[in-house]
Amino acid sequence: MNTAEVARRAGVSLSTVSYVLSGNRPVCAQTRARVRQVTDELDYRPNATARALANGRTGSLGLGLDGFASATAASTGPAPS
Repeated sequence: MNTAEVARRAGVSLSTVSYVLSGNRPVCAQTRARVRQVTDELDYRPNATARALANGRTGSLGLGLDGFASATAASTGPAPS
């Protein structure tokens, strides 16, 4: 299920569905209720990966651990033969 299908079934534009789901813009209460009803009926859940691709932000943090493997090996002793 995608936002285009939600928009089609709710009888609104794709941007209106986006505004309702993000909460970033004001939408008429009646329209908002109609979009929410359709999302509930379809059990629509936003896709986090698609959202990250669309806005260029994942909300993830990367961590580099240089020397981690050698430090772990040194603390556990030599590898068994």
